[in-house]
Amino acid sequence: FTVTAAKDRDGLQWVDVRPKSAAADFARAELGFNGVQLARMQVSDKLGQQTTLRFSGSQRNPVLKGDVFAFTPPAGVDVIGTPRP
Repeated sequence: FTVTAAKDRDGLQWVDVRPKSAAADFARAELGFNGVQLARMQVSDKLGQQTTLRFSGSQRNPVLKGDVFAFTPPAGVDVIGTPRP
């Protein structure tokens, strides 16, 4: 990726991110920071569509219990890449 500083706007400091390869899944992303905290991300796809994500209430390096990421598939569902007993 090529990362460059962009002009401040909307009270945020912005960084412009562009993939170096045309095979990337997006054409451009802009990351808006409030200090060190990511506050907004705007992603433009190859068709010119734009998606905006706004972040709030995030915490850096929170302590998480291991079961937060546990996944039990419903009965009868095939999960690709999981061997059957």
